[in-house]
Amino acid sequence: MIVDQGYARVPNGTGTFIHQGATHEANNQIISAITEVSLSSKLRVYPNPSNNRMYILGATKTIRVFNMIGQEVFTKDNAKSIDISAWESGVYFVKSGDSVVKFIKD
Repeated sequence: MIVDQGYARVPNGTGTFIHQGATHEANNQIISAITEVSLSSKLRVYPNPSNNRMYILGATKTIRVFNMIGQEVFTKDNAKSIDISAWESGVYFVKSGDSVVKFIKD
């Protein structure tokens, strides 16, 4: 019996199985240009949708809010919540640093 051998559908998971040689201590992960991921910097808004107030987590810089046609409707440094009761119903985009989140106002 042959040991330390695997079989795989190469290159994309379809077709017939072929012999795949051993890859001891090889990196089997997808190589990416991203070297570090910081989950704590992920921008989140809640509740979504909302009609009175939006709360913001993970903002790293100035908060900027845009409407569907790209007009900036709000900007503030270090905002933790925003009163949205006077805003029109619709879809908005909340941006802080490189993160953007879609938000719906009821």
